[in-house]
Amino acid sequence: MTGPPGRPAADGGSLHQATDLATETLIDMRPLIVLVLVVAALAAFYFAFQAGSGSEQPEPDISEPTVTAPDTSTQAPDPVALLGPSSPGARDIVDVDSLVEARAPVNATDDFDNRLTGTVENEAGEPVADAQVVLTRIGQTTFHFADQLTDRSGDISTKTNKRGEFSFKNVTPFNGYALKVRHSEYGPVEVGQVRVAASGESREPPIVLSPGTRVSGMIRDAGGAPVSGADIHLGMTVLGAAVDGPDTIKTSSTEDGAYVFENVGPGNYQMTVIADGYGRVSIQQIHISGEDIEQEVILQVAMMIAGRVMEVGNQAIEGAIVQAFSMTNRKEQTRTQTKTNEMGEFTIMDVPAGSYTLMTIAEGYKSDRKQRVETGTMDVLIDLSPQAKITGTVVDAATGAPLTKYKVRLREQVQNMQTTIPIGKSTQAGNENGTYVIFAPKPGTYIVEANSAEYAGCFSDPFTIADASGGAQGIVVQMTTGGSIRGTIVDADGKPIARAQITSHANDWTDDEFMRAIADMYPTNATTRKVRSGKDGTFVLTGLTPDTYLIDVAHGNFSKSSQRNISVTEGSETDIGKISLSSGATIRGTVYDPAGQPLAGAIVTMNSQSTAAALQLPENYTTKTDAGGKYEIQHVRSGGYSIKARRTSKAGASPFLHWEDMKATERPIVVAENQEYNGQDFLLGAIGDR
Repeated sequence: MTGPPGRPAADGGSLHQATDLATETLIDMRPLIVLVLVVAALAAFYFAFQAGSGSEQPEPDISEPTVTAPDTSTQAPDPVALLGPSSPGARDIVDVDSLVEARAPVNATDDFDNRLTGTVENEAGEPVADAQVVLTRIGQTTFHFADQLTDRSGDISTKTNKRGEFSFKNVTPFNGYALKVRHSEYGPVEVGQVRVAASGESREPPIVLSPGTRVSGMIRDAGGAPVSGADIHLGMTVLGAAVDGPDTIKTSSTEDGAYVFENVGPGNYQMTVIADGYGRVSIQQIHISGEDIEQEVILQVAMMIAGRVMEVGNQAIEGAIVQAFSMTNRKEQTRTQTKTNEMGEFTIMDVPAGSYTLMTIAEGYKSDRKQRVETGTMDVLIDLSPQAKITGTVVDAATGAPLTKYKVRLREQVQNMQTTIPIGKSTQAGNENGTYVIFAPKPGTYIVEANSAEYAGCFSDPFTIADASGGAQGIVVQMTTGGSIRGTIVDADGKPIARAQITSHANDWTDDEFMRAIADMYPTNATTRKVRSGKDGTFVLTGLTPDTYLIDVAHGNFSKSSQRNISVTEGSETDIGKISLSSGATIRGTVYDPAGQPLAGAIVTMNSQSTAAALQLPENYTTKTDAGGKYEIQHVRSGGYSIKARRTSKAGASPFLHWEDMKATERPIVVAENQEYNGQDFLLGAIGDR
């Protein structure tokens, strides 16, 4: 890898000399890069939670979804539904065109001729109508980082019809979706490893709902009197920490202090109780596994903590977040927060008597933590030190004119490596002068990245922050249109393939769960773009930041293909010629449970055995067995693979539970073009027998 480009070179020279050796060296560096990212992600996670048949079936009769915000005032709020109105006359499908367009890069045509279908039924096999079904990438059974848990903007929601059927169409292909199903008469269910293919129908086995658990109890004060009108929030926990999101259910205590949650799903939960005049309290480690639970909560009279947040030098800081948290024992804790006013003053009014840790966060300042602050303390003084301020402008490189609308973010250079890691998320900036202000969290060598429509992602020259008092001024980012990649997608006979999707990635990109989870946090200067091939099979990826690229080509009727080591330079177009897609092989089989019965919903995975440094991107395949335990994987690229099967993950279950299945069933398989491999069966043993 090379470092980020500075101002565009006048000769448009290559920033990279792509060779196989360079690619292998790049791949060898991945463990260090990933280690840096993992440490950063874990640190962010910690501090975030410390601070806060055969016959044709009739078309399903499914009504149009409505666009509504989640209702947080009810016990079981509907999940977020962020869909635009469907086309007039649509009968049965959630139309997700608007969602896909919103998520795709600027030059992508990200629509798909596909469908995800299934049914919801009860334990008697009867259809469940009017069940809420949410398709999401963020669930208890999916792979993601902590700060993604509450970002549910990509969720797609619909309801089952009278036959219990649901259907989604035009969904971005993905192997790791989750389906969350909720109905007032049953406990909620989450199904993981939901696969949506690029074309055709992907059908889930029937989703079975059963009665949930009843959680009830009393809310009382220290004297034993009932507390009415208390708000009770019950949310699932992740690694022991609760996340208040769309899946949190809520209710209030009655006049006699009683509360009840009906049909709660299995898992680990935290209950938070909030009542006027009382200290907020959270009850942790509530494990729900089927038996009804009674949980009494005792509230203490609220106490106060007050003070001011100032910049060193006696300047008030407005809008600072002051968080108070205390753990009285392993099961109970208090966690709350407030903001400072224009005078820098804050008052925390909902904490029980005790000793607290105060965490203070403000944009542009280093965070502060004060230990052992007692309730009743009204003169807490919190001094924050400013972070290094970086100011500059973003201009058009050709004309020098300032850009009035763009996004910027800081990137830090990795020591002894010619690459950069993004710091935080992009911030909207720009004004008539094209100026911006951002902050550096610590000393180091940085660049500023800017992104704007009609331009490639561009970078400033590197600069060094020696200390917080210094900062950096006059950092200019000159915006250019970048380079492009042109090619043609054809089949094995050389005929053009229309509507193949071509995606650009960094040259060392690997298509796995971890890489998809870190997304744009991966340290690279390359631009991710998507585009469709035309009727003549041609495509052009434009607006690419100069770098060395991998492109990934996908079409629902062919095996995926990819090509590495594509050099892109400023102001030039790289023609990579023809990329041929093959039909691939087909793998079929049945998965059986320990009793020898076909197992519906089992996961079958094929992992490529080629090295990451190969010119072709290693391809992995995942599918799920149908109601009869059968599976089929189509368009498998020729080569060697390992194939294995396991049970489906369940929400709240240990992520290590099914490693035993995979270890016991894994075996090698070599496939060739246009061949069919039937009888690839698996018998799963009882967990713990091996």
